[in-house]
Amino acid sequence: MSPEDYVFVFEQYCLAPTNKDSDTILTRLRAVLSFYRHPRFSDLAESKGDMLLFQYGVYDWGSGPCFELDLNRQFIEQERDDDDDVFSQFHLNCYYAADERLTALGKDSRWCPDLSELDQFAVWVEGHTVLAAVATLSRLSTEVTCELL
Repeated sequence: MSPEDYVFVFEQYCLAPTNKDSDTILTRLRAVLSFYRHPRFSDLAESKGDMLLFQYGVYDWGSGPCFELDLNRQFIEQERDDDDDVFSQFHLNCYYAADERLTALGKDSRWCPDLSELDQFAVWVEGHTVLAAVATLSRLSTEVTCELL
């Protein structure tokens, strides 16, 4: 199966929390971590073909500054007939008002290069100070997007 086959599955993992009490940033991040563990895909590039990226920071995409927390799964499929690798990214983006405290956190990112490092990566993400900083804040919005490039 290829990443395209799992767009709906990813959306279900990320959008599953419907109870307001269970809709926390940690619940959403754990859903993406679970989606990385299962399902696994075939026909991916041998090196760095299936990775996770955790990143955050204040960005302005044209509507004013906003604090963005993003966890995404990136796939690189093996070369096809046209000799180009095919990239896909499944994103969970959570947006917050960019106050002084969140702005002071700066920007950071970290990759999980393969499944063998997932447990260590999950501990790092779940213990990161940025999660404590946003834990009690209301999200402006949450987006689940799938880019099939």
